[in-house]
Amino acid sequence: MAEVKLAKLKIKRGTLIAQQQRVKEFIDSKLSKASVQELETTAHALEKYYHDFESIQSSIEELEPEEGDTIRCSFEELYFVLRPTLMVAIRQCKEEAGKGSTATTKCETIVSKKLRLPEIPLPTFSGDYTQWLSYYDTFSALVHRNSALDNVKRFHYLRSSLKDGALRRIQFIEVTSDNYEIALKSLVGRYQKRNVIVRGHIRQLFNVPSNANKSSSSALRELIDSVNTHLRALSSLGRPVAHWHDLVIEIVLPKLDNSTLEKWNDEAPTDRLPTLEEVFKFLGKRCTHLEERAAAARSTTQQCVNSNKSLKHFRSSQQRFAFVVCENVKPQRNCTYRSGTNHVKDLMLSIREIFVIIA
Repeated sequence: MAEVKLAKLKIKRGTLIAQQQRVKEFIDSKLSKASVQELETTAHALEKYYHDFESIQSSIEELEPEEGDTIRCSFEELYFVLRPTLMVAIRQCKEEAGKGSTATTKCETIVSKKLRLPEIPLPTFSGDYTQWLSYYDTFSALVHRNSALDNVKRFHYLRSSLKDGALRRIQFIEVTSDNYEIALKSLVGRYQKRNVIVRGHIRQLFNVPSNANKSSSSALRELIDSVNTHLRALSSLGRPVAHWHDLVIEIVLPKLDNSTLEKWNDEAPTDRLPTLEEVFKFLGKRCTHLEERAAAARSTTQQCVNSNKSLKHFRSSQQRFAFVVCENVKPQRNCTYRSGTNHVKDLMLSIREIFVIIA
């Protein structure tokens, strides 16, 4: 039941993403010609889409706590650009209307002031089964269910988002309105195979990159992100990953470098099995420690470079000082007070001794 509910929620979320995208297209193409009523209706609809999305996304995250952080951020980021744009347009249209301007003229001043809205790039798909569901969900929301597009345009978007094996699958299908559905069904029939996708994620989970010979925060974070990506994908496919934590820990630990593994063995609980959350929490702290250590090392290196520059400058000053002394001291002259004493020679010897001590 939970799987069915989650699937329905994701379909609703995709619809809301597509509706928000249509608002963006309206602003891009029709803002300068829209009436106040059209702008206000669009603003109200956008507000509803946002509240519905927040509710549905929260429900999705209750079923899958790690699902959709990127999707939520993208939706909210676009909303916080679209809504102010509409509010500014409505206000300026009303101001122009109050001055007696015509409906055609009243919004033209907005065009030059219109905010540049962020484009949502289409994902690319090359034929990796583990990437299919993410690609298909996004393509469906932005293109397939976008009522502003006809099938020919959808087909062009489809071809432009494919490469390698996936593109070869449909490259000889002529771009026509009727053939779009044929091409899309061909891709769905080839790649939307749940058992193949599950096996692919499990295989990649076992083959996550090893960090055994590299003690660095970037390598550790890559390991953590890879494991989490495949676990989330398997969870969305209905696999009981919550019961696999002991197995996943045994996959992760051998991938660690020796220093990190030793520290984990020192901190790991000895009276019970550790949880996957505890392992990831430790690795997160380890990443922070390695980043701080690397930053300190860079700072020390820079200080050494600066010190060497200062020392070279000081020794150069010593040499210039010695040259000036030698140039300005007159040739040997015996002291008139102490017969046979050569003060110039004594001075030069003293300068050399000082330089030797300082150096």
